[in-house]
Amino acid sequence: MKYEAPKKSPAAVAVGVKGEFVVAVKINKDGKVISANLEKVHPLLRRVLEEAVDKWLFSTDKNLEEREVKITFEYRIKSNNFKRNTDKPPKEDSHFKKPFRLVVTRIFYPISY
Repeated sequence: MKYEAPKKSPAAVAVGVKGEFVVAVKINKDGKVISANLEKVHPLLRRVLEEAVDKWLFSTDKNLEEREVKITFEYRIKSNNFKRNTDKPPKEDSHFKKPFRLVVTRIFYPISY
């Protein structure tokens, strides 16, 4: 229903963290997150993923007191060779893919010599 992409982690950006990271989220019948278990998460992303997931809102289900879904955060790194600009900082783009996958792509601009 509602999601927020994780904030940037400067430390994760600096070391080039990429890969798939899994968070198991328990949701109450109103669709609110009641807990998040970071099952497979890089240490430099723990805080930003927890903070993001806590703000998510899922569909309601009055038949279940609580339910659990696993969310996969996929971090990718991409180089944009078409725009060379030493002053341009890396850009992050995120989009949600069903079911329960958020793709975060970090786009770097190579240095021109």
